[in-house]
Amino acid sequence: RVQERQLHYSDIVTQEVARSFAAAFTAESNKKLQFLKVALMQLEDGSEEWYYVEPYMSGDYVKYTNNSSYASQDSDLAQAFSHFTWHKSGGRLMVTDIQGVSAALTDPQIHSEDKCFGRGNLGTFGIDSFFMMHQCNHICHELGLEKSKIQFSSFCRSGSVTSWIGSDDIGEANASVVDLQVSFTKHSNVLARWRSVIDFKEF
Repeated sequence: RVQERQLHYSDIVTQEVARSFAAAFTAESNKKLQFLKVALMQLEDGSEEWYYVEPYMSGDYVKYTNNSSYASQDSDLAQAFSHFTWHKSGGRLMVTDIQGVSAALTDPQIHSEDKCFGRGNLGTFGIDSFFMMHQCNHICHELGLEKSKIQFSSFCRSGSVTSWIGSDDIGEANASVVDLQVSFTKHSNVLARWRSVIDFKEF
């Protein structure tokens, strides 16, 4: 079941990194977005099954974007958030597959050359697929997001990327698994690397 736990752990890392960016996006745009806290659990019944759990969300579940080139008609906020994550990371990653109930989000995907983010990580192809369909909206403009060179059209202002963002919450992904005596060196190293480049703030 080690492979199963590794897949769950990749999902936890992805969700916690997305939570960090959502906190910064909320702080900068004054538009609230929040990803649910998740955990990895194993029942104390001798079972080898592992469970990826999160709080129950009540309401209409909406998929605003996917991890390629789909976007719903009411996805301006979701698209701006994905663009924001690319801008803030200096083009090194993008949080996509934005879905949930209102501003409570879950199950994102992250595109990056770093392969720790799971099976939905399409790397630069995924990032390019987003920008091929994305036209910057008023939120992108208000945040002064740098545009991608492959965008067909954009109202975004060009600018330099000066900082990374983050939240202490990212460490809780590691803590959740350590408490269960599960350790995967590859993913722990990824979290440590993110801690070294992100300016941690409590939002």
